[in-house]
Amino acid sequence: VDGRSRVVGEGNIRAQAKHIFGIIEESLHKAGACLEDVVRTRMFVT
Repeated sequence: VDGRSRVVGEGNIRAQAKHIFGIIEESLHKAGACLEDVVRTRMFVT
């Protein structure tokens, strides 16, 4: 969901993943880090 609680990319896994990685990247930047600092990720697709 986006900042207004709307579903992003309903039925489109690529759009959903792109959106969530954007949120993660923004959070990392706020913490003084970047995606290159991430050692490992684990994703669960249901």
